[in-house]
Amino acid sequence: MGFDIVNSASNDQFPVGKYWWVTLADYSRYIAPSVTAACRYWYTNNGDGLNADQAHKLGAELQRSVDDGRIDDYARQLFGVLCKERSVPDFVQFDQSDFPPRELPKHEHERRFVNELVSEVQRFIEFLFACDGFEIL
Repeated sequence: MGFDIVNSASNDQFPVGKYWWVTLADYSRYIAPSVTAACRYWYTNNGDGLNADQAHKLGAELQRSVDDGRIDDYARQLFGVLCKERSVPDFVQFDQSDFPPRELPKHEHERRFVNELVSEVQRFIEFLFACDGFEIL
């Protein structure tokens, strides 16, 4: 099952894969539980979502977490859990610009994961500030 995150007014989409959507939803719920509680079904595509005011508030909370470094702490902790579960995504372990893909040294895995998570959160923040609310379809 995939997810389409759609601007409620314009039908513009926030392009995101299933892995990153679940991770963004988890992080959003962790950082802003009172705001995200308005959406009951973050992990299904039944049309639930946030209105414009809630989306903008979530964007502001997420931006604060980037500014104060909480996102880095969260990402490092999540990376540790993924390592223990042996479920670190391939993009972290391999340099896809080489063919065949070259395995990266272990010390680069965590930094790559943290950078990717921060990047995805920043993309989501931009979407939240620009949207008129969103639906998860």
